[in-house]
Amino acid sequence: MPTCQNCGHKWSLKNTLKVAFKFNGNVGQKCSHCGETQYVSKKSKNQIGIMGIVAFIVVVLIRPLLNQDFSTSMLLAIPLVIVLVIMSIYLTKLSNTREAIR
Repeated sequence: MPTCQNCGHKWSLKNTLKVAFKFNGNVGQKCSHCGETQYVSKKSKNQIGIMGIVAFIVVVLIRPLLNQDFSTSMLLAIPLVIVLVIMSIYLTKLSNTREAIR
């Protein structure tokens, strides 16, 4: 779980998921302990994004290679999404400032 860069408070699962999966990465989440706004670090955004792209590519490329139908591909995608969510919880690191991805 990430910790607040201002006060060192360890964030809850709920707050971590809120900040990790916001579509607008420039919107921060206030620390429940000190009230300071925290943002997902640039490195974390990149790692989580790359994992999502890799999971998508695996599902798309495995399907024709193994002659799978769509439902079988979705059965493969569901565990990948679960793993992605779990890994993103542990990869999420916080920053006191907004860090643009470029």
